[in-house]
This record gives sequence, structure tokens and C-alpha cells, in this order.
Amino acid sequence: MSSFNSLTVALEGWFATQLCDLPDALRKRVENEFEPMPWDRLSAHARRDVAQQIDDLTDPALEQARQFWWDHADRKIALLAHIAEWERIPALSAGELALKEAKLTELQLTLVRVEKEVFVPAADLNNKDQLEPKSILKPQQKADVGSAEWRTQNARDAANTRHDKSGGNRDKQKQIQLMWASGKYSSRDVCAEQECAALNMTYATARRALYNTPKPS
Repeated sequence: MSSFNSLTVALEGWFATQLCDLPDALRKRVENEFEPMPWDRLSAHARRDVAQQIDDLTDPALEQARQFWWDHADRKIALLAHIAEWERIPALSAGELALKEAKLTELQLTLVRVEKEVFVPAADLNNKDQLEPKSILKPQQKADVGSAEWRTQNARDAANTRHDKSGGNRDKQKQIQLMWASGKYSSRDVCAEQECAALNMTYATARRALYNTPKPS
């Protein structure tokens, strides 16, 4: 049994309540964990979102799922960049066209497989072939608060938040693309090589971020 004290679960039934009317212990926890978010200026829905985000980033039981969705988003970004790169390659002969179409088909099928991946906890790996279809998460369905599905959905959202936030993967990609667009570098290879360390990216990741980017004007 997890000893994690979910803020969202603790606040269930209190999201529509003003801060001053919360029980003392819960009010102090909100003041501490919500800072600098102003509880009384948020709607009940927004308060729930903030509480879930706090849980997403602090629940140790979600670390495995967070890492899975982080890597999952990384693979999708890399595949989309690779697909875009192949789409730009000119096919000057029937052989080159056949190669291009075959490669694009392979990459697109791989992308479909990646998009269908779902998180399976390590404890369930030995029985994953017996997992029922209902265990597959569907974003449009609202899982019960505190359930395993709810916690895994939160982990996926947390991973995406990490990718999107300042210093996350997508932010780093935008930064290196802006560096390339500045016209400072003679080639994408040089740009990736010289800037990857400063952005805490591997060369390969930095170079992938520059696929399909236009030449600086």
C-alpha cells in the first residue's frame, strides 16, 4: 500500500471551498503546496488541475510511468522528425522513389505502433499478454480519482508537462532551431555540434531537432 498522501484525494469535496473555510490542516497544506498559486482566485476546476499537477510531479509510485511517457514522447518526436526529413528528400529516379516510399511506410508504421503503446507496470510485465483491452487508457475517458488508471493518466500528463516546460525537450528543440535560424552557423551539423552541450542535449538529439528546418534567410 502506497504511503503517498495525494493532495487531490485530500481535497476531494473541498475544491469549491474558499481557503479560509478549509480545515486548518488542509488549509496549511494548500498554502504550502499551492504557493505561489492563489487558491481563492482559481476556479474549482483549476484548483483540481493544480492539485493533480502537484501529485503528478511528487508521487514516487508514478516515477516508472512518468519515465515511460517521457521516453514515449521522445520517440514520437524523433520519428516525426525522421519522417519529415524523408519527405523532403527528392526522388530523381524510380529506384529512389521506391526507396523513399518504402522508408516512409516503415517509419509511419513504427509511429502507429508507438502511438498505440500503453504503460504496463513492471509487476504486470509477466502477465501483459493476459491484460484485458479495458486496461488500455483512453484519454477521453475520465478515470476515477485515486484509481490506477487515474494515476497513470496523471503520469502521462506530467511527462508531457516536462517536455513542454522551460528547459524541457520541446523547449530545447525550439532553442536550437532559433540558433540555426540566426544564420550564425554554416550547417546544421555545426550548429548541433556547437550548441548541444550548452542545451544539455546529445548531438543526435540536437541534430534531429534541426531536421526539416528552413535555411536561415
